[in-house]
Amino acid sequence: MRKRISKEEAGRILQDCEQDKVFWAKNGVTIKNLDELHIALKMMDEDSYKYHVNSERNDFVNWLRDVVNDDFLAKEMLKARNRESAIKKVSERLNTLSGMLK
Repeated sequence: MRKRISKEEAGRILQDCEQDKVFWAKNGVTIKNLDELHIALKMMDEDSYKYHVNSERNDFVNWLRDVVNDDFLAKEMLKARNRESAIKKVSERLNTLSGMLK
């Protein structure tokens, strides 16, 4: 069962992270919020994605958990089998959180 989050929590998750905690992707792109993560994943080539997500690490999961503080999306991203699946999970989360703010 999913834990319900408040409108305030949804807004906090969607906001920009602190400048010193942005995600620096291998391809040079910096990511400061979920919307930018979604765009970056769509634009990212497979080599860059596999640099960040492989059998030894998942940099996106770590950033989502430790910086964005979105445990739900971090856990969902662990289940992503490829870049397309990751894009879908971020898109679904963005839609859910954005919908809560309307």
